[in-house]
Amino acid sequence: MNRITPKHAAPSRALRQPAPRALDAPGPAPAPSGFLSFRYSYTELTAEGGRTQVKGRRVQLDDGRLSSESFEGEFGAEAFASAVRQVQEQVLAQGGWLLNPFAWLLPAGRRPLDDGD
Repeated sequence: MNRITPKHAAPSRALRQPAPRALDAPGPAPAPSGFLSFRYSYTELTAEGGRTQVKGRRVQLDDGRLSSESFEGEFGAEAFASAVRQVQEQVLAQGGWLLNPFAWLLPAGRRPLDDGD
């Protein structure tokens, strides 16, 4: 009872039959990667004598390959102050985000009295 009707006479709800070989098998799976991977990095800033010294290191293991990079550099004194300010802002923002759900436990702030002006 399954009848295929020509396109011009097909009702709007008619189903199209898929063409033979319309559905292909999936391609080959991607190459397996290593079962273990990690990344480690640190950056150290020190201010001394009006100069900011920077040391850093990055080690990573991906796809069975271990790579390591390290660097040292020097900046002006303002670089240390800027870095400290950025870290403080990030810590305060994260702390605020973490403590925000508990804000309803705090008493409401006092509002100035309305003098009726």
